[in-house]
Amino acid sequence: MTTLQHTRTASHSDETVLDALYEHIAIINLSGKIIFVNQAWKNFAQANAYPDPNYGLNENYFNTIKGTEIEAGIRSVLNGNLSHYSYEYPCHSPTEERWFWLYVTPLINHTTQIIGAITSHINMTQRKLAELQVEALQKQLLQTERNKVLIETAGAVAHEINQPLTAILGLSELLSKRTDLPTDIIDDLQLIFESSQRVHTIIQKMLKAETYIAKSYVGETNIVDFDASHEKHSKDE
Repeated sequence: MTTLQHTRTASHSDETVLDALYEHIAIINLSGKIIFVNQAWKNFAQANAYPDPNYGLNENYFNTIKGTEIEAGIRSVLNGNLSHYSYEYPCHSPTEERWFWLYVTPLINHTTQIIGAITSHINMTQRKLAELQVEALQKQLLQTERNKVLIETAGAVAHEINQPLTAILGLSELLSKRTDLPTDIIDDLQLIFESSQRVHTIIQKMLKAETYIAKSYVGETNIVDFDASHEKHSKDE
């Protein structure tokens, strides 16, 4: 419904129609004063221990939303800058999570003047919960795919590196034990051996990593954090 004939309140037939709607509806005048609420609004107020026995009638709608995006949106409808306004917002109770969709349309009289606005609050909790569940499943699938790629890539890299690394470790260790080489060469061989051992340790972390955990590298580039991935795997065992 986009038009009503009365500025102060709805007619009896209008009230009957509005009371039959599922949406929680409040009609406000140009200053924001609430001039009508439907039965769904009253029922919600009663179910949530709303302290005002008049369910907000004659109160100013803007009192609780001052300075917010919602206030700006509703005022834009009242002054004709917007043909309608909508906004999704959480309205959680102590016992459950809830989300509502606010839809605001201008209240227009028979001379096409805007004399107020109709605010409809639609409970969209089930849809929101379904959306959140889909998002969670998508993240889970993405993480699973990342983990799969990580394990396959780490295994392939480890396989390719292990053979030459084994040769480097063995030869550097043997050469470092020779007594006919200069001291500086022995020191360099020892450094090669220790560095190769560190590479071997990194490969072991790669093979044990099962969870994709990224870290920033250069600029906006991310790389796999094998230390974190390895630590998480160790804790999960």
